[in-house]
Amino acid sequence: MKTHKRLDVWHEAMLRVKLIYEVSSACPRAELFGLMSHMRRAAISVL
Repeated sequence: MKTHKRLDVWHEAMLRVKLIYEVSSACPRAELFGLMSHMRRAAISVL
C-alpha cells in the first residue's frame, strides 16, 4: 500500500514548510506570536 509520504506533492509541501520556517526564523522576536506564528501554522495546515 502506498502512503502519502511517497507522493511528489507531499515532498514539495515539506520543502515549502522548511523554507517558511527558515524565512520566519529571521523575523524579529517581536513577531514571534504575530506574523511568524501565523505563517508557520498556515504552512503546517497544508500538510
